Amino acid sequence: MSVILGALGMYTLIRPLTSMMMEWKKLKSIELKAAIKKETLFVEEDGMEIKIPLSSLRNIKKKSHYIRFNMNRFQGFSIPDRFFNSEDFRQLQQFLQKKKA
Repeated sequence: MSVILGALGMYTLIRPLTSMMMEWKKLKSIELKAAIKKETLFVEEDGMEIKIPLSSLRNIKKKSHYIRFNMNRFQGFSIPDRFFNSEDFRQLQQFLQKKKA
């Protein structure tokens, strides 16, 4: 019985770590185009373009290797920071300063 409970405990600990590693691997392998123009985020992947007004975002957080865009309390998406240039970062910072004011 203790072997079964031990194996179940190990599975419970390892499963979230493996799913996080798989998400990180997917995030690193994604190929897309992202740009910010006139307070609008343009994301293009496989020929499909999405336009998201920055005003519709609740907040934007810069993490170590990606930028997290939160639409509301429960919805959001992340884009690796390698897809943004320094001008895009400057526009994001300006937008965040306006939104805080």
